[in-house]
This record gives sequence, structure tokens and C-alpha cells, in this order.
Amino acid sequence: MPEENEDPTKLLKLVELAQKKASYFKDLESRAFAKIKFTDHYELYPLRSVSFENWLSSINYLNFIEVPPSKLKSDALLHLEGITRLYGKTHEAGLRVMGNEEFIEIDLGGPDWRSVYITKDGWKVGKHKNYFYRSRAMQSLPIPSKEKITKDWTQTNLNIQGDQQSMLIMGWLIGCFMPLGPNPLLVIQGEQGSGKSLLASMIRSLVDPAKADKTSLPSSERDLYVQAQNNYVLSFDNQRTLYKKHSDWLCRMATGGGYSTRRLYTNTEEEVFSMIRPIILNGITQVAEQPDLIDRSIFINMPVINPQERRSEREIFGSLDKLKPKIFGKICDSLVSILGKDDKENDNLPRMADFAKFVSRAEEVLEWENGSFIDAMNKNRQEELEELNEYDPLLNSIMALSRKNKRYAKIFLGTPAEAVQQAHGIYAGEILKVQLLRFTCNNI
Repeated sequence: MPEENEDPTKLLKLVELAQKKASYFKDLESRAFAKIKFTDHYELYPLRSVSFENWLSSINYLNFIEVPPSKLKSDALLHLEGITRLYGKTHEAGLRVMGNEEFIEIDLGGPDWRSVYITKDGWKVGKHKNYFYRSRAMQSLPIPSKEKITKDWTQTNLNIQGDQQSMLIMGWLIGCFMPLGPNPLLVIQGEQGSGKSLLASMIRSLVDPAKADKTSLPSSERDLYVQAQNNYVLSFDNQRTLYKKHSDWLCRMATGGGYSTRRLYTNTEEEVFSMIRPIILNGITQVAEQPDLIDRSIFINMPVINPQERRSEREIFGSLDKLKPKIFGKICDSLVSILGKDDKENDNLPRMADFAKFVSRAEEVLEWENGSFIDAMNKNRQEELEELNEYDPLLNSIMALSRKNKRYAKIFLGTPAEAVQQAHGIYAGEILKVQLLRFTCNNI
């Protein structure tokens, strides 16, 4: 028998109190939210969250001097959720970033619930203009500063080498705040001791700081989308191998594909997830091996840190923390410039063209040459595809056979192992068979 409340009036009193203390609405996916007035600001809680349950407990105790049992809170939540879904107004609710072609608003994540509101005329910090919800793991961004910063901060603070890689990181950071359109993955590669995980943490802290700033890749696509509902940036640490299904998940998340499954505890109800999130992936060299994932990624190759130049994490983060307000201010200035300009004409757009065109509008304020960001993206992907081909034993064998027999019209009808043997010799072939087997297994 289901448990019943001993006193139904307690439920009615708690529901009436909750309705008096907050206003309620539903988002575009019919999720119910409460907008709660505090002393000097409003806070937004999903009804199905620990934060809202804690708030119900607090108002019940403050008004009735009684800690409500779990059953009472659960019944009150269901009652409020039902009313909101039937009669509540509909508003778009976002996590960390909201906007369109005319404005971008970034939730700072602080206890005062303020945001940065950006238009083509400038940016300012103030109370939320749109509806933002937060996860319990979210941490705050700094207040952006109008003070200028040297343009080589990525090389001096992030162990990045080369202007192209610095440009790609800055472009990716700006693109994270693009409210509409796809976001390429940022793939950080390097040998052990190159600082890949530390770099991933530092970059995420500039966009979406969180308590758990890196996690492992979830075991199911459903868990990936649940994680994306609670994190604006997803960062997956120490990935050694990505199977094809993992690449497909990440591609859909980068470009906005959806995922549907049966709703839990139902027979016919469907639950649909659809969202785009910036993703950081780090691991040993050649993390991404699928061409479609490479087309949707920006690659940062990290050199091994010289032991004499190695610094403690406390020192590195301390140095970065001093620069964060200036870096964030530079990003906000770039977004102002982007909102005030039209797309540039370019005949050589890469995959993720919307992202590339968005960032390219800020080239002038960033003091980059016209068209340089798109050129950097194209060169970055071409280099990665060429490096991938170098590690493909079958493709290398086919190319070697072609070079050996370029003067002849020859058709090879042997097996892949025989192609390796003929191209490289019997001894090299025996070694490459193992590589070929590994390559084949990773791409099943």
C-alpha cells in the first residue's frame, strides 16, 4: 500500500506557502522551475532538484517549526509541478550562457546572481535579464575587467607554443559563448608530463568553472546528456582510445544532434535530449581517430615540460587567477565586436563554419590578420589528418606499393597483411601486422 500523509492539511499549507513565496514557470521542454525572491536578488531552481527540496524544508520549518518528512516534500513537489505544467507560463531557461544575434548574457555564477549582459554597444554587469538555472557543482566566473592584457598570455601562462595554437585557444574560448550554433571539441594531446590535464582545467576555469572540472567519459549516451544538463562545458580526462560509438556521441553533442530513449518507469513515454555543449578532451597523442570527429575538433599539441621549467599547480593557477578578469574582459570585448558586425566573405570555410565565421568577426579587435583564424583552423585539421595517416599501417602500405609500382599498371588483389609485407618487407610486415590488428579493433 502506498504511504499516505497523516495530515492532508500539512500538504495544503506547505503548497500554499510555497506558492506565496515563489513564482513558477516551465521551460521549452516543460521542465518546472521556481523563481524565488531573496533579500536583494532572485534565484532559479528546477523543482526536481536538491536546492528546491532544501528550500521547501526551510520555509516549512520557519513557518511551522517542523522539519517536513520526505513524503510531505515529495507530495508538495508533485503538486506544484503538475500545476506549473498545466497552467504555468513558458520561458526559456539556460545554463551559464543565453542569447541570440542581438545579445549574449553570461551567468557569473556568484552568490549575488549577477551576469554580464553584452550587446553591440558594450557590456555591463548587473542582475539577470533572462532565466538562468544552476547546478550544485557550478562555481563563479570573475568580474570582467576593462584593463588590457598582453596578447601572448596563452604562451606565457598555458605552456602553449606558436601563434597558431594561441589563436586557436583564444578563438575556442570566444566561441564557447556563442549562444547559437555548433561548438568544436578542443582536443589536447601530448606525451606524459606535458601538462594536458592541467591545461584542460585552466581552460575550463575561464568559461565554466566547476567543482569537478574533469571527469571520465560516461558509459552511456544517456549519462552524457544528463551530465550536459548540469555542466555548460564537458571536460573528459586521460582518454586513451575513443571507440566509434564514443566519437558519434561527441559529434552529436558538438553539432546539436538529439538523443531519445524510453522515460524511466514508463512503458511508452519517450524522453528526448537535445543540446550543444563545448567539450574538452585530453589524452595521449592521436585521441581522435575518426575523420568526422577530426572535422569537428581543434587540436592542441603539448610539448613535454622541461623538468627545470616545471612549476607547482598552486603557482600556475595563482598566476592565472590574477589574469582571469582581464582575459574575461578581452573575451567580452570580442563578443561586443562580433555582435556589431556581419559575417565576412570566405570561400574556404572549414567544417563547423558557423563557429569559424562567429570568431572571425573579432579578428580586428584581437589584432589578428583578416582571415587568419579560418586559415589556422584549416591548417590545424590538415595537419591532424596527415598525422593520422602516418599511424595508419594499411594506408601507408597502399601508398608504399603505389610508389614502388608507379611505372606499372598493377592491380593488387592480396590481403591487408600481404600488402604490408610487400610494401615494407617480411620483417617489417610482421611488426606492422600487430599495428594493423590494433587499428582494426579500435575501429570496429
